Order: sequence, then C-alpha cells, then structure tokens
Amino acid sequence: GGRARVQPGTVVREAASNELSETIDPMIRKHGLSYATEVQSGLPTLQTDRTKLKQILLNLLSNAIKFTHSGTVSMMARLAPW
Repeated sequence: GGRARVQPGTVVREAASNELSETIDPMIRKHGLSYATEVQSGLPTLQTDRTKLKQILLNLLSNAIKFTHSGTVSMMARLAPW
C-alpha cells in the first residue's frame, strides 16, 4: 500500500544540522529572521532514516518560520533529562 520504507543508517549530527541550515537559509532571509542551533556535545550517534528525520525537522522549522514574525528561530538537540 502507501507505506514508506524506512532506511536506517548512521546520522552525523553536525552534517545534518549544517544541511538543515543551508536548506532553510532562504526562508529565514525572506522573512527577515535569524536562525540559531545548539547541539549538546557528547550526544550519541543516531541510527535512523536520515531522509525522514530531515523531512520531519524541515516541517517543524518551516512551521516555526511561518509563524514567527520577528526574531530568531532556534533548533536545539540535547539529551532528555530522564
């Protein structure tokens, strides 16, 4: 049916963060916003579908940009404190 196949692999956080920044940069500039990222040091390597993770994060960031009228859109990656 309409199921998407998951293709797990290793995701390098820095590369993924840089790629997202490059992708959303035109949207950030168009709306006159700033973009900030914070990635906690020492995070474990992710084993996930890189394409699907990128799409999820792009959707979240696009919505943040769409509904932010001034200031900064931020993305943070850190371990949950539990």
